[in-house]
Amino acid sequence: GLRSEESFLLKQFAQGQSRMRPWAALALGLHGYHALEEDVAHYDSTNVALRRTLERTRSSADANALCLALGLRRDSEAVPALLEHLESTRDDVQRGRVAMALGLSGAREAIEPLQEIVRESRYHPSLLRDAAVALALLGSRGMTSDLLAILEESRSNAVRVGVVSAIGFVGDVRTVEPLLEILGDPQKSTSLRTSAAQALGIVCEDESLPWNAGFINRMNYTA
Repeated sequence: GLRSEESFLLKQFAQGQSRMRPWAALALGLHGYHALEEDVAHYDSTNVALRRTLERTRSSADANALCLALGLRRDSEAVPALLEHLESTRDDVQRGRVAMALGLSGAREAIEPLQEIVRESRYHPSLLRDAAVALALLGSRGMTSDLLAILEESRSNAVRVGVVSAIGFVGDVRTVEPLLEILGDPQKSTSLRTSAAQALGIVCEDESLPWNAGFINRMNYTA
């Protein structure tokens, strides 16, 4: 069944309409991820197709989806290309997707460049968050100290909100006390305290999926 599903998705990726291509790529990524989780072999030819398409695509939306798909499929041969994209692109969204792909793929060689991004991205909150989460996926613990240092040093509310958001997604228990301190300080801005509350919820969540997943799964959105 898994092979027939992958063949169908690959056909949609190769022959479907252009606006469907990124969705087909993401579906192939998730399909490969679950196959790996179940220890079921999947097609190497799919990885090759995704890599070759990434090499020649000019669409940022397609590139984002392809990077995430390769990361989900843990394609080690795609890591050099992903590292090159991380270095060459200047778009925060795309760099964030590449960072997440490297984290998902388990590419330990990406730890140093990702740490550099965390240190340099205090004024780019979405990129900071994605790089921090990627480092957490790679098992790097050092970035928690970096994030807490940025939080302590910065006087910009926008930067601090972005850092708190990143801390929440990293999910390190060592951040609970600093987050509680922010939440309980009435002198802090409402937006910062709100972000701290959200981050505490994410850090302390003991389920593998978000709390509302059970309510929204298979929901009829059109109703």
